[in-house]
Amino acid sequence: MNKKIIFLGILSLSFLLPSCSATQGASRHIRIYNDAPKTFDYNEYYKEESIKDSYDILVNANTVKVPDNDIHSPIQYAYFRSGYNKISNFGNGSNEYSKSRSLRLLAGEAEEEKEEYVIQVSESKKFDESIIFETTSNYIDVKNLKVGTTYYIKGAETKEELKNSKVYLYRTAYSLPRNLDIDGITNVRDLGGYRSKLGGRVRQGLFFRGGRLNVSSQNTFKSDITEDGLRELLEVQGVKSEIDLRMNDTYYGESGDKNEFGYINNDSYEDLEYHNFPLNWHLSNMMTGEKQTIGKIFKFLSHKDNYPVYLHCNIGTDRTGLCSYLLGTLLGISQEELFKDYLFSNLGKINNTRTLDTVRNTYLGVLESYQQDNLYLDAREYLLSCGLDDDEIDNIIRIFVDNKAF
Repeated sequence: MNKKIIFLGILSLSFLLPSCSATQGASRHIRIYNDAPKTFDYNEYYKEESIKDSYDILVNANTVKVPDNDIHSPIQYAYFRSGYNKISNFGNGSNEYSKSRSLRLLAGEAEEEKEEYVIQVSESKKFDESIIFETTSNYIDVKNLKVGTTYYIKGAETKEELKNSKVYLYRTAYSLPRNLDIDGITNVRDLGGYRSKLGGRVRQGLFFRGGRLNVSSQNTFKSDITEDGLRELLEVQGVKSEIDLRMNDTYYGESGDKNEFGYINNDSYEDLEYHNFPLNWHLSNMMTGEKQTIGKIFKFLSHKDNYPVYLHCNIGTDRTGLCSYLLGTLLGISQEELFKDYLFSNLGKINNTRTLDTVRNTYLGVLESYQQDNLYLDAREYLLSCGLDDDEIDNIIRIFVDNKAF
């Protein structure tokens, strides 16, 4: 089906970044925000869960029925239902299984072919921010929708008639992680949508992580992401900043990785601000060996004007996985959800298999060494040791955690 897209505002930017003030809580680590529930009790609410092993069942991806409003493929859906550490039954990093599927939005009682038709889609019932599709039917297949989100849809034969058209509602399933289909790159997903132990949920559309945008193994620029993929990333998802964790040929000198050229051209992609924070993946423990750079990354994440961001290394697993895990722990996402999200990379074309050994033995081990009451406080102490201050850490939480979303 041919379609033309006209952007009226950025659909993915309908979230709000509240400038709520903070008051001092029970310790210097705990802030109570104005939009937090009145009954919010941090010490009672935040209890570390026991990490469960995989379920006893193994769901067959060939027979599983994915709900019509779920963005995931049968392989992905079967993986979620089988338990996070059964990933080896579904992906080993050699095939491209990481992309989400499109969902059909219907602007009418039945699917009909038409000569000309326009469909307007918005997250707002007022349609103040929306996308208009020009098509030849009263339905449209749309990719990369947010999870657990209500979309308002209306259609007409002309744009002028849209104003008085009937509005249809479509609610996507709250099924996580929110993985995306960005043409040309693998292993892309949004850290948002998860429940936060700090209250509410993590906002979607702020922090995207995945594989590289351009080829790593040559010192002249060659793009991996296609024009369609770049349009989706910038115009639809609204990404403003690229955080590149790859090493470059000057940062590490003679000891550097000669197969990586992270910093080639600061103006490679128009309208995308490029930032290179090289992490040396050859180190046995990046969390202890690269604290200065990790501090710079999270200072960058403490400024709301930098969002939305796309963070990547080469294939979006180890260095990207470290930053995503640390951010997710700081935001109060459960360890089980973070484990599931980390292992999801095996469904991408990452040329190898990832296990939880690094997360459990290294990332989690470093955080637990700070011996606070829980992992959220451990993550705060770790970031303080990386050079952040309490206000910068609070800014990150304020940007991401929506206390009103349940």
